[in-house]
Amino acid sequence: SNEHDDGVWLYSPPEMRGRGTEWIWDGRPTDLNDAWFRRVIVLPAAAPPIAPVPTDVCTPLGSPTTMIARATDRVHNGVSLVWTGTGYGMIWNQFYSPWAAGVDQLFFQRLQADGTVLGTPTQLTSDTWWETNPDMVWTGTQYAVAYENGVTNRSYDQVYTVRADAAGALTGGAVAFTATARESKAPALAFDGTDLGIAWQDDRNEAGAFEIYFQRAGTSGTALGSAVRLTSVAGSSRIPALSW
Repeated sequence: SNEHDDGVWLYSPPEMRGRGTEWIWDGRPTDLNDAWFRRVIVLPAAAPPIAPVPTDVCTPLGSPTTMIARATDRVHNGVSLVWTGTGYGMIWNQFYSPWAAGVDQLFFQRLQADGTVLGTPTQLTSDTWWETNPDMVWTGTQYAVAYENGVTNRSYDQVYTVRADAAGALTGGAVAFTATARESKAPALAFDGTDLGIAWQDDRNEAGAFEIYFQRAGTSGTALGSAVRLTSVAGSSRIPALSW
């Protein structure tokens, strides 16, 4: 966590998606989190003489907008944002305070290009244990989501997928993407124009020693082929990011 210059604590890192000009994050102005949205302009800066590659400068446009206002009994975390060509889809996991089983669920919201909220949030999951850390892509016709599912008594988290149509309505149900004997967590999602790619951290080989795995999936979220182990290091490899 870090403190933004307006005194808001950032619960998790901000995310920039879509056209490369929007910034979304979940912040903690008091003891509970909101989700915030802000547009920025990304400009190439003049390179100093000793730098062979110029850096980028982000210029804010307007003021931050609270997209999901906190309530006295709930917290919003793990915000993910995608650009569809005309607007945005936003997903997050919401849980209630104090925590109780079955209250961490995924919610979806559409936004206009300027960040204005369209309609009301749609709840995408309703399992008996928590669903957290979602990542989302737009395939051109639907939103595809990968996330952690506590499954049963949160013994070992697994990666699941779920889909929503262009309006944000749930399409089909949740699909179990992994089914390992240990933890599968922190999925990252990408779309190659035909299929999905999912990377995640997994400690199937040694409890607590995570490595990064990758596997393809159809746009329905069903796994294709076999998982490929990408890392093999002393200690752990965690929290992958994926792009096409």
